[in-house]
Amino acid sequence: MITITELSERLWLDVVRVAKYLLPEGKKESHEWVAGSVHGESGKSLKINLSCKKVWSDFA
Repeated sequence: MITITELSERLWLDVVRVAKYLLPEGKKESHEWVAGSVHGESGKSLKINLSCKKVWSDFA
């Protein structure tokens, strides 16, 4: 059985692919995955930091 910590580490190792899967209309800008919202529309109000584990910020 995998622990939550192990799962987190595995997801973090492929963070860009996870971001693309969860927010397919987003795009990579510098060290962030940028999208309109968690509903998937394009935009720039939701950002996922790809370079550190403080991942989500919503600027809406």
